[in-house]
Amino acid sequence: MELLISDTKVKYLVHHKQSEAFLSLSELLERELEERPEYREILKNTLKKFEDDHSWQTFNDMMICKAYDIRLSKIVVNNHLQRKPDLEKVNSILANFNDEMINPLQVHDVDGKFFTVWDGQHTALVLHLLAQLYNEDPIVPTIVQHFKDDDSFVLRPRHLIPQCAELDYKLDWDKVPIDKIKASMVPMSQDPVTSTIWSEWRKSNNFSKLSKVESKALIDNMKVFRLEPDKLRGYLRKVHSDIGQGLSARLIFYYLPAGFQLGFHKDVRTASANFILGENPAPLLFEDEEFPYTEFFFNGFDNKHNVVTTEDRFTFQVAFFNVYYESVYRAMERANLFKVKFSPEEIEDRDKWTQHIAQQ
Repeated sequence: MELLISDTKVKYLVHHKQSEAFLSLSELLERELEERPEYREILKNTLKKFEDDHSWQTFNDMMICKAYDIRLSKIVVNNHLQRKPDLEKVNSILANFNDEMINPLQVHDVDGKFFTVWDGQHTALVLHLLAQLYNEDPIVPTIVQHFKDDDSFVLRPRHLIPQCAELDYKLDWDKVPIDKIKASMVPMSQDPVTSTIWSEWRKSNNFSKLSKVESKALIDNMKVFRLEPDKLRGYLRKVHSDIGQGLSARLIFYYLPAGFQLGFHKDVRTASANFILGENPAPLLFEDEEFPYTEFFFNGFDNKHNVVTTEDRFTFQVAFFNVYYESVYRAMERANLFKVKFSPEEIEDRDKWTQHIAQQ
């Protein structure tokens, strides 16, 4: 089997003033294969295995999701599987509404008449409010996933993932250059990343418990040091590799003096693995739960959280950006990084769920 590589230019763009900026998928693949020629054989072998492992004879034999226009009144939510909606998020989408930024709802065909939304329930609620405003039952764009009859796992809540999980991974703090890192730290008010987004971030997170004076004192006293992946060496590189699992992750170090609190807030990071120096650190607080761990992985992007320090807090963080929390969790679970172990059947259900909802 040969990889089908075409050198044909996208004909309908030939006369476009920016035609050189556009590549066909064949051109893009060929360009990458020229840089990584070993993947010609790797991809060829993977395609051969794919062909051997499946009975499909044509592309259309695959049950790939399809796009449909569906009446909004036909959209339902499986209350046993979906998280509780965040009305703050609904209000934020509505307040900053841009009709050009609304994505199709991702749904599953329940019975041919109704469709349950599994990705986009907040968007669906916003569209419902707008439909009420205009007194209409509009047709909305959806992506419909057709599950097979034997995929009963979609009805089981096994794929639901803890929002904070204790890690079964101990740092060797003797190998972490703590003194050198502390000497390189800067107040968050002087950190280019934090200082750029702090005002809007504080406003959007509704730091109701922190006054302007308190929040200024926080970013003047809390310190940060960031290490890009290409700067990592030795033990720090190993930790980044072990925890990062090849995903979009960076190392960030934080120092929070005793007596300060962050206030309940949400992160710009999609997921975080935190390692706290010391034996009995202040717990991570969710609005309805607390986690007294020294090593933990959590979803601070969707969950408001806080830390109230009673002593100085030094945090070694593997921070993930632009990758779903659920995707990172599953990768770390497969690497056996959590203290609570799930059964092979539960993990299999999650893997099936991932494949079907195509969130990667």
